[in-house]
Amino acid sequence: MLVAIVVFCLGHATLVFSIISVLLAIILVSSISQGVYFRYDLGNFEPIGNVDDAVRFTMIFSIGALFQLLKENLRRSNRIALLCCILLIAGMFSERLAPLAVGVFGGYLLLYLAFLNENSVLNSINRKNDISYGVYLYAWPIQKLMIMYVPAITPMLLTILTLPIAVCAGFLSWHLVEKPAIHKRLPILRTA
Repeated sequence: MLVAIVVFCLGHATLVFSIISVLLAIILVSSISQGVYFRYDLGNFEPIGNVDDAVRFTMIFSIGALFQLLKENLRRSNRIALLCCILLIAGMFSERLAPLAVGVFGGYLLLYLAFLNENSVLNSINRKNDISYGVYLYAWPIQKLMIMYVPAITPMLLTILTLPIAVCAGFLSWHLVEKPAIHKRLPILRTA
């Protein structure tokens, strides 16, 4: 929804996501350094969840969007990856800097590792059957249902039980919804 709103209102520009990322980073760092937390209490009703988390995750999302927009200009370098690894570890020792370190340095490392070897086994996963979005999409409600019906479930058991169900749901979603939808798009949109 954020991408749709930003792109619709402000256009598809790296400057927009740069400004959003920097502003949210400044708000986050200054609020943490001042001990200010954007909490609100509406009982169980949290339309956007915890405001601190919303600021942090939106900042990280915007940094990820920047990486996507700048992907052609980003250098994949062992030295940069090592530097990012050091800065990520160092940033994790500061409550103020940890969200920034994860977004910037962790984001670079994640992309570096993902594209380290284009012919690797990791890159061949989902090449033919891309179940990743379905797994991502259905894991959360599956976990919520399990927690609702088995409140004492441990995180480990929850993960062990959720994973195969989410993989099956992702597989079905890919074959019954996503793949057919992709093939029904206009031919001109398939190349986009």
